[in-house]
Amino acid sequence: MSHLSDDVLADIASGESVPEADAHLAACERCAASLAELRRAAGFLRAPDLPGPWDRPSDEVWDRVRDTIGATPEEPHAEVESATADVTVLGDRRRRLVTVAAAAACALVGLAVGRWIVPSGSEVPAPTVAATTSLASLDGSRTLGAAELLESTGATPEIMVSTGRFAHGSGYVEVWLINTDGTRMVSLGVLGDDDRGTFPVPQTLLDRGYRIVDISRERFDDDPAHSGDSVMRGTLTT
Repeated sequence: MSHLSDDVLADIASGESVPEADAHLAACERCAASLAELRRAAGFLRAPDLPGPWDRPSDEVWDRVRDTIGATPEEPHAEVESATADVTVLGDRRRRLVTVAAAAACALVGLAVGRWIVPSGSEVPAPTVAATTSLASLDGSRTLGAAELLESTGATPEIMVSTGRFAHGSGYVEVWLINTDGTRMVSLGVLGDDDRGTFPVPQTLLDRGYRIVDISRERFDDDPAHSGDSVMRGTLTT
């Protein structure tokens, strides 16, 4: 099987629509894993949504840059209980592509700068909220966050996730899409330190039943499979 080039994967990770790649990503675990790594890099570089044309980065963007290069760390997260989910993964994804992700991150910086200097007269279409879900603890007793499926004409759908503060542990927090059959899942990427993230999702995955948003704690153990430590979950509905 031939695989998608790094350039195509970087384009998709940065939010560009590449419809001809959707079917391949749905069937190829290797390329899906590569895309997940590039999205992780993109998550640390993603600029916040701005209300109109972009002339210059906002103060919030500069604050994030300063945080990245060594600002005072945040207050410790408050503890919340978690539940362990029994999940089945479609086989191990490829080990983390550190070199490719770093190169893609540099490319995404260039894309972000280009976005910021769009002339003031340019129109940016607002996305439509196609589906939503609350994210609840696995026992259903508490609502801990929310997720929205955003659609824009000619663009790859995106899932926007936001949660309340919770303890990340010694690792990191990953966002997943689980199929409604309960046996298959794909990684969307790493949730940001501010407990928010927006992740491109091929339409073919949504069409095939990947509608359950899952948030899990993960360890730095070089194992790309789901840890089983799910904190919250919800099913996208229109």
